[in-house]
Amino acid sequence: MSVEAKIGTAIRALPTERVCGDAIAIHDEDGVVLAVLIDGLGHGPGAARASKAACDYISDHRRAPLKQLVEGCDRALRPTRGVVMTAVRIERSTGAMQHVAVGNVEMKFVGRGDITLLTSPGVVGTRLRKVVVRSAQLAPGDLLVMFTDGISSRFDLATIAAANEGPQAIADYLLSNHAKEHDDAGCVVIRC
Repeated sequence: MSVEAKIGTAIRALPTERVCGDAIAIHDEDGVVLAVLIDGLGHGPGAARASKAACDYISDHRRAPLKQLVEGCDRALRPTRGVVMTAVRIERSTGAMQHVAVGNVEMKFVGRGDITLLTSPGVVGTRLRKVVVRSAQLAPGDLLVMFTDGISSRFDLATIAAANEGPQAIADYLLSNHAKEHDDAGCVVIRC
């Protein structure tokens, strides 16, 4: 079953900083969407350098399987302070999704199926122990939200989704209403 996989994104730096340590990498090619939300450890220039290095590596290796993509990021980011991240790859023609998460970049799901969204402990850039890739099946209308720890997890996604139809409206709402004032904040919303 095919899915649209429309994407909305929102990101902002800690209000006292000039640069943001959270970053988003989106690649949409040949019917496959790769979406990665990255949180450089801490905030400020050091966090921004780490998240930019992750985005650069992902861009250069975007077609690699998710496990190899994260393991390669781990090696590439060792000179930095490291990042935590969540990545999904969605095949539009089938709705097949792969998901990998390291650290506290969380994900919520609202839809018809039952998707287990677990994260592995660790930091990308500090010799990861194990990268676990999970698979799921998405259906039209399903909604995925990835968010950094700069956005409070105390939101009811079903209620927000009902009030805001498009993924960009949901991303903007989350950033405006649930971002914490003491951290960078970022989210990616995917409506299938």
